[in-house]
Formats: sequence, structure tokens, C-alpha cells
Amino acid sequence: MSLPNFLIIGANKAGTTSLHSYLFSHPEIFMSKIKEPMFFAFDGKELPVNSSGIINNINDYKKLFEDVTNEIAIGEASTTYLHNSRFAERIKSYIPNVNIIGILRNPIDRAYSNYRMNVDFGIEKRSFKKCVIEEMKIGSKLNSIVQGKHYLHLGLYSKHVKKYINTFPEKQVNFFLYEHYKENPVDLISQIHDILGVNKDIVPDMSLKHNVSCKQDYIKIKRSCFKTSKHLYKLFGKKNITKSQLTPQLSETMNKFYRKDINDLMDLLNIDLSNWLNY
Repeated sequence: MSLPNFLIIGANKAGTTSLHSYLFSHPEIFMSKIKEPMFFAFDGKELPVNSSGIINNINDYKKLFEDVTNEIAIGEASTTYLHNSRFAERIKSYIPNVNIIGILRNPIDRAYSNYRMNVDFGIEKRSFKKCVIEEMKIGSKLNSIVQGKHYLHLGLYSKHVKKYINTFPEKQVNFFLYEHYKENPVDLISQIHDILGVNKDIVPDMSLKHNVSCKQDYIKIKRSCFKTSKHLYKLFGKKNITKSQLTPQLSETMNKFYRKDINDLMDLLNIDLSNWLNY
């Protein structure tokens, strides 16, 4: 059976769902039907509660690609891969020639988008300010935070980007900016098509919006899943809350938190992120 020759590794809340769908529509690209199988994060490990779709053994992972025929590019998208430096070496041990593709979003916007999503799902009842302040206080004790609520720390990219750069040959590691993707998705996808060696003249239908039109139905399903677990439902509470705002004062606090990491990222990727620094 085939294994992927490219991976979309994140970042979380940076357009990977739409990118997965656009690449899926290309006739020369095979994408796993399951987005976020997270195999390289959970290989050989016990699966967490509510882990539908997550794969932790190589045989099940290979089955995701058993329908590959004559496609040139074979891939999957798991945003978890970006946020732990150990995963790069694990990926290389299985698929050393893989192309790594990542999209990085302004970490302040990324954190707030993540927060709003969790409020919509009914699994976050704190204000955004309280989330930020509490995570800053916890610091390195991140294991005490419920998975999916590392709003700040999921935006610290440089350490993990550096690991991928140091683990794979330069030509196999490709990072793009979410701002570019939003402003000119056709151009960015064309660049990715070029990396994957597929026909760049085939342009996906950009009128299709992913993670938007079915959002309310997905929210209902997600809430229903949490209600089936009494422990989680008690933990997260029964009521949704009004989303708190990202105030200028809070943005300034977060900007100071991210400043060093953004500067490190600019040096690593040799790109201008002054708009992130001057948020």
C-alpha cells in the first residue's frame, strides 16, 4: 500500500480544512478522506476520549491510502503535527522523502479564532482575557490545560518550524502565510501544485466555502458529542456564552508574549512578519 508523499501539518485555524478540500478536488492528488488522522502524533499510543478518526497504528493508517490508483501526489492533513517537535523525526522514520507543507497565521488572530470556535462548540465558558491570563500564568505546565485550549502556545511556531527545517532537506519543507492564502488562494495553491508536481492549470472552485456553510450543523453535532460524556459536559458547562472581544489592550499583551518568537521565525524563514509585530 501507498503512504503519503506530502503532509499538511498546520497550523490550527489557518485554512487547512479548505486547503484539504481544494487539493482533494484535483484529479492528480489523492487526499485521505479523513482529515486529521494524527497518526504521527499517536503512533503506538492509547487514544484519548472522543478520538473518532484518530489513528494509532500503521496498518490502519495505510488503509487510508488503499484506494490510490495513478495519482501523483498522496497526502493527508493533521494540524497536530506542527505543534510537537518530536513528530518531525517520527514522520521521517516512516516517509523520509515526504514534502512538508504548513500555513502559519498571525498568532493573535489564530488564538482568538480558536477561542471563538470553542465558544461556538460550547466547550469554552471563560472570557478570552481570562483564557490568555491563565495560560500565561501556567507557562510550561501546559498539561494542566484541556486539549484544544492551548490558545497562546499553539501560536509559538519557531521552535517547531526549526525542527522540521533541521530534520528534512530544505526543498522538502515549505511554509506559507495565511494572509497570502486569504488574499490570493489561487496563487498559493498553484505554488503547492508545483511542489507536488501536479498540473498547475487545474484550479479548484474557490466559490465553495469550507468550514462555513455547515458550521451550525457541525456545532450541534459537536455539542451533542460532549453531552454524551457526563464528565466532559460537567467539566465544560451546559451553557454557551457570548464571545468576549479581543481588545487593543489584550492584543498588546499578546503581542509582547509573541514578539521574540516572531523575530525568531523571521530569521528562520527569511520572511517579513512586521505586520505581525505591529498588530
